This record gives sequence, C-alpha cells and structure tokens, in this order.
Amino acid sequence: MTTRIQTGNRTKRAFCAMAGITVGLGASLMFVGAPAYAAACPTGVTGSCTSTQTLTETVAAGTLTVVAPAGFGLTSQAPGTTSAAQALGALSFTDTLNDATQWTVSASSTSFSNAAHTIAEVPWADIAFAPYSGALTPSGGAVGTPVTGSGGSLPPGTDTTPGTTIDPTGVSLVNNTAATVEGTWTTAAGVTGNTITITVPATTPSAVSYSAIVQYTITG
Repeated sequence: MTTRIQTGNRTKRAFCAMAGITVGLGASLMFVGAPAYAAACPTGVTGSCTSTQTLTETVAAGTLTVVAPAGFGLTSQAPGTTSAAQALGALSFTDTLNDATQWTVSASSTSFSNAAHTIAEVPWADIAFAPYSGALTPSGGAVGTPVTGSGGSLPPGTDTTPGTTIDPTGVSLVNNTAATVEGTWTTAAGVTGNTITITVPATTPSAVSYSAIVQYTITG
C-alpha cells in the first residue's frame, strides 16, 4: 500500500509493510492498530471472505513414441559360435494418445557388415532378440501394463545393401492389447531387459570388426 506524506511543499512516497511505513528519507512512522492489508470483501461482511479465480489449461496432443538406448560394442566372439544374451540397454516407449489404440514395439536390424565387404557377414537370420523378462518401470502417470512380446530371430529376406538395409519384418518386444493402457514405460537396462544374441557363421573372416544398426519401431 502506498501513502503520501505531505512535508511543506513536497510530497514523499512511502511503502507500507505490516503495521509501519518506511519513508524515502529513512524516517519511520508507525500506525498503532492500523491493519497492514484489508481484503476486498463485500460491504457488510466481517471476519472473513472468499474470492475465486478461473484457470484454463490446454492439454497437448498425445504421442506414440519409442526411444532407443545408446549404442555400444558387443562381446567379441569367434567364427562358428553363438554369443550369450547381451543386454541392449533401457528402452522407453510412450502411448499418451488416450484413444484406445493397440500398439506393438518391435526390434529389427541391419545385417552385421564391414565397409571392406559387400556381403552380410552376420545375416538377419543369425540375429535374435529376446524381450524383457523383468518388470517394466512406469512413469508419467502410466495406467495398466503392456504385454511382453514374442521376440525371436529376424526373418531371412533379400538384403539389398548389407549393413544398411533394415530387416522389413522385425520381431515384437512388447504389445498393448488393452484400450486402457496409457503412459510411459521403461525396460531394465541389464539382462532382464531386452537382449540380443548373435551367431557368427563359421565362414566369417576373423580379426575384423562388423557393425549393425538396430531399429525400434512402435506401431499402432
């Protein structure tokens, strides 16, 4: 509250704080018994009053998304061997469409190849994905629980560009078959999350590094 104090021909501006006011020149004036703040109540109302405000919030459109873990190097293995299951890292997926959409998160991959080779040294059929075995971690007010997918080896097919072409079929990691499942979930980062198993053909040249691109897709 602002009070004007007349001093001679000059007016000084003061700012109220609780029961006192501080004047611009540093002097202090006290009002005994004067209220620091008076609520804007209707005439005749004493003791207490209430006042309301109206708030408006716009809820943005929902999404159907999946977020892949970071890439890493797999365990080295010899030609003609099959690796143990290797953890792919924490995978997050979200359905906030709230429209009863049923969806599937699938994994696929390119073949493992090397820039110096024009063939798939580890073809699609030798790459297998297993879905998570541990509990999903919900977030974002998630409701319901998705269903674990089937996983399996990638189907063989025509790999037109080894190391670049993604297997067009893929395998499922998680499914939503209920209209009431909404929110965000994340798999475990370790071996109770999604894993990959690689079988290196006996004819694969050794002492060479090969790479592949894993692709996760959510469709509904």
